[in-house]
Amino acid sequence: MVSYKEAGKMLDKAMEALPAGIFDGLNGGVNLIEKAKSDSKGGYILGLYHNNMMGRYVEIFYGSFRELYGDIPPMQFERRLKSTLHHELTHHIEGLAGDHALEDWDELQEEIWNEFDEGIFVGSILFVDDDDCALAPAAKAFFEMYGAERCPDIPCESAGLFSAGESLQPDCRKAAEALGASFAGYECKHLSDELFDKFEVLMCMTLAQVDELLERYPGSERKVICADETDILRPRLKIGWKKAVERIHAVIDEETEQLRLPSADDAEIAPLGPCAPETYIDSIISIEESCFPDPWSREMLKSYLGKDSSHFFAALRGGELLGYIGSQLVLDELEIFNVAVDESCRRQHLGEKLVERLAQEALSLGAERITLEVRASNTPAIALYEKQGFVEVGRRKNYYQKPREDAVLMDLVLE
Repeated sequence: MVSYKEAGKMLDKAMEALPAGIFDGLNGGVNLIEKAKSDSKGGYILGLYHNNMMGRYVEIFYGSFRELYGDIPPMQFERRLKSTLHHELTHHIEGLAGDHALEDWDELQEEIWNEFDEGIFVGSILFVDDDDCALAPAAKAFFEMYGAERCPDIPCESAGLFSAGESLQPDCRKAAEALGASFAGYECKHLSDELFDKFEVLMCMTLAQVDELLERYPGSERKVICADETDILRPRLKIGWKKAVERIHAVIDEETEQLRLPSADDAEIAPLGPCAPETYIDSIISIEESCFPDPWSREMLKSYLGKDSSHFFAALRGGELLGYIGSQLVLDELEIFNVAVDESCRRQHLGEKLVERLAQEALSLGAERITLEVRASNTPAIALYEKQGFVEVGRRKNYYQKPREDAVLMDLVLE
């Protein structure tokens, strides 16, 4: 393990190799702090640039390096130390010039990771390494292993940034398979424009790979991210593969857990009436406007909520309205107005749960059937209704406007 004193010598050497002008205005110098430093989520911080009442200065946290890289060869430790120094000095140079590009990028990366922590939905992920024969395919294999249960609808792939490689690195493969990964039928791939466009998120192993992608594809800052807060590098020594693979395994385990889609069982289906909170009204209007070309107005919604013949239910999770269903009882028929779910909560079966609850309510109200109209092109909604037992009983020509379209009439006979 590199000692604190040895790390200080490495840092001095890295600073001596830089032009003296880089340190102009850095009146607080570069300081190697013996203790580790963590962020609010418990992740280790390697370095910080400060511009405050104490002046301009850089802090490098030896303790954080020791925790993350304590058992890697000294040469690799020195390279990581040097990389962190350069990153923080770039903040200093940009600060002097009034340029905040790196600062903005750091903040964007933090924002993206916060979204992941809050359970952001990602449609597809491409893991990227230099040659697609080690860490990226291992990440893909671990994602498939955990994703089969946690996020089965999220496809993933891996690709090499500079080449496709010839075959999987045997030590990496052995270490990954020991943790349950499977590489059956795997073929190394090279990153193409087609692959880049196909996937919503590209997850790189190192910051240098992120930089390369951003240079190739300007404007993709929200699409390209690092797998972890610090680089996951290929080890130089055979013995290092086990630790590198265990690290990517831990990262993918955590991220698939964050990507786990909530289920309808996590939501409460509650009735809505004239005293519904304004926040619920706001949510319904927002969902209406995002889902329908001719959304209800706030006045119309409140009017229907106030009628004795109206029956509305909301899907709630943590006090937040995620979706709703509205209906009106006329004699022995309960007519559904709308069923809609917030775009961020799709594929959680909330629509099914709302329809099921309304059907239960209809029986208690004495209704003999539930009726509805749906756009002929809205195949997902039609499939949902058919799953609940609705059958097509007719069509209304050009019933819908914006755009003009037929309505499919569907009924559910209650027993």
